Amino acid sequence: MHISAIHCVYFSATYTTSSYLRYIAEGMGIAVTEHDITGPEWANKPMSFGEDELVIFGGPVFGGRIPALAAERFKLFSGKGLAVVVTAYGNRAYDDALLELRDVAEKQGFTVVAAAAPIARHSLLSHHATERPDTDDRAEAIKFGRNILDKINNMPLSNMPKLHVKGNFPYKELGAAAWRPYATDECNACQVCVRRCPTRAISAQTPKATGEACIRCGRCLLICPQKARKIPDPVFAMLREHIDPLCAGRKESEWIL
Repeated sequence: MHISAIHCVYFSATYTTSSYLRYIAEGMGIAVTEHDITGPEWANKPMSFGEDELVIFGGPVFGGRIPALAAERFKLFSGKGLAVVVTAYGNRAYDDALLELRDVAEKQGFTVVAAAAPIARHSLLSHHATERPDTDDRAEAIKFGRNILDKINNMPLSNMPKLHVKGNFPYKELGAAAWRPYATDECNACQVCVRRCPTRAISAQTPKATGEACIRCGRCLLICPQKARKIPDPVFAMLREHIDPLCAGRKESEWIL
């Protein structure tokens, strides 16, 4: 099957998911167009792709699921061709996220031919998988891209079997989280977080506050030039107590064909 173009569609709050999609596309050696659906400036318009266009969907794992906001934005992309789904996670587990993203892509008309669950720096506890994706991860992702192209070239669309991935349905239930990042006295109201918050949860008028639209994606924690945005201390301690033991040691990414 001939692929004329690759489209990378990603929700990547802390910029690691997008890196993996670029590496996979690099391995395929075909012209790439990126569609960053993360930020508030995203056009929010439906888009459809042809049978000769491959779409790589990518999103992070939040508590074992893909973010609800990302899922809704992915549903604006449809097509009759092939797709790859990627859920990057912070060294704990991806639970039902990969299955959920595969299901979203299939409901939008795509045939999912490959899937990946790569390891990335944890979005809230950045001391886990800090340097990932690293050079080994990049090499694996590029190789995965080559393998995807080999699979596509050797099998017509009509013969593509349903891709099986790990996960459970109904998907894991997510508990409500009441906390939100806050700004310390080091905040100088530079507006960087205001401009780049995916949900516009930080207003220009009161940049030290975080509104109820916050999805705790970790972007403001990462991008603040003053490092002034923080997780509340009791929440940070609770997260570390729960997550640190589950994230111990280096885990390897999963590449599924």
